Amino acid sequence: MRGDVWYYLSGAAEMRAESATTYAELCALEVDSDVKRMVDLDLPRTFANNPLFTQTDKEAPYVTMLRSILYATSQTRRDIKYCQGLNYIAALLLLVQNDEERAFWTLNAIMDHLFPKDYFNEQLTGARVDQMVLEMLVTKQNPELKEKLQSAGFQLVVFTLPWFICLFINTLPFISVMRVWDVIMFEGDKALIRIALALISIGEKDLMICSDFSEFSNTFKYI
Repeated sequence: MRGDVWYYLSGAAEMRAESATTYAELCALEVDSDVKRMVDLDLPRTFANNPLFTQTDKEAPYVTMLRSILYATSQTRRDIKYCQGLNYIAALLLLVQNDEERAFWTLNAIMDHLFPKDYFNEQLTGARVDQMVLEMLVTKQNPELKEKLQSAGFQLVVFTLPWFICLFINTLPFISVMRVWDVIMFEGDKALIRIALALISIGEKDLMICSDFSEFSNTFKYI
């Protein structure tokens, strides 16, 4: 049910209905060699511990579907082609929706309708703007933590940008990610900043006793 709700809330159903090109036709197009290289590098590390994505002597069906989704998305978003993080987003959609074509259209709806057009571009322009906003809010709400990071020579973006690129996949437990994504489907990228602020507030005590990059990195990872 959750996968169906995401499909309709994101605008994926309308996008699919209005598209002049079918998913099958997009999959049949020639893919840029750089896209192939980047996607094929990321596939083995995408949910590598999940049996549905585990590659043995034969490629797992979900890996094949994920590759097709990412290749097809490089056709619909030629301004982006591919960005690290999209592999995890598409893979999570596959797990929840269990439907390759719906996962493709939902991924594209997220990129087109729920987030700024430049959010997942090569420079991560939109994501970096959100990081600037987050930095300002942390300076206002958690000034001691901001000073602690600065005195240690670190910028918040080093630790929190992966949260935004992967929409908290690999940061929160799976069930928590599901709930976060429920909110994202309603509110888009605005939800990311609120959730990031909440996580930083929750982990502030642990972060304040960190002294080096390794400690900060591990604390932000398991906050």
